[in-house]
Amino acid sequence: MFKVYALICPTRKTIRYVGVTGRDVQIRLAEHLKLPRKINPYKYNWIQKLKRSKKTPGILILSEHKKEEAAYLEEIRLIAFFRKTIGKRLTNLTAGGDRPGKFFGKKNGMYKSKQMKRAKPVWQLEMNGRMKKKFWSMAQASKATGIPRNDISRCCRKKRKSAGKFKWRYA
Repeated sequence: MFKVYALICPTRKTIRYVGVTGRDVQIRLAEHLKLPRKINPYKYNWIQKLKRSKKTPGILILSEHKKEEAAYLEEIRLIAFFRKTIGKRLTNLTAGGDRPGKFFGKKNGMYKSKQMKRAKPVWQLEMNGRMKKKFWSMAQASKATGIPRNDISRCCRKKRKSAGKFKWRYA
């Protein structure tokens, strides 16, 4: 069973994050409390501020789904809804629907952070020049393929012919 959950601010009683998990929500909350800053600096800073006040976020199950895809599509819908109603207070970096190795829903306008707004999309090409996949940033491409981001960057800037047995170009 997949659960769409929300992290709740204990002081303002508002939703600050929406996510999906297939595990127990209390275990997922504990993982959020331990995540490093580089994963999601907005959520990290909010949680650290709460910890300094000796508070922790609450967790609320918003819906449950038998299929993973249904849960991720609901996450996308809820993030869009809460962004319209509470705006900047939501700490999600993406529009939802993403997890390592899979993506559910639309990819356009996926990222919110300033860094991702500056990100340049890249094409992963086979050595014969045929397009294999489009990534919305070098960081996303690096994470998905395991190829170092700086190697992809050098390839896009034509300082290198290939990286990880692929050619790379700015989209």
